[in-house]
Amino acid sequence: CSPSLAPPAAKFGNGIKGNGTSSALLQKIRERNALPQPASETDTGGPNVELIKDLRGFISRKKGAVTTAQVIQEFGGRVENNALFKSLLMQLCTFKRRKDVGFWHLKEDFR
Repeated sequence: CSPSLAPPAAKFGNGIKGNGTSSALLQKIRERNALPQPASETDTGGPNVELIKDLRGFISRKKGAVTTAQVIQEFGGRVENNALFKSLLMQLCTFKRRKDVGFWHLKEDFR
């Protein structure tokens, strides 16, 4: 009996429940990547609202523009969900890259 030259079958998904189909895998990816809905303007409290206010105030004090490094330095210890934080930042700002440095500029509506 000669050994098989084919690589061993890979186990995909580490415990993904379902029927193992690509549609089940795609559903799990969608669930994992789903972002909580950002706070609306009518919300009066909660951690996201405070974070939005603090982020807007910080950028405003810096004349409406900050680097990515400045944002990370200021808020890195407070961020629990990177995807949510980036979503909030993108709602408040536009992003531009100049000479390999990323800059976040407050949108006109938030100045």
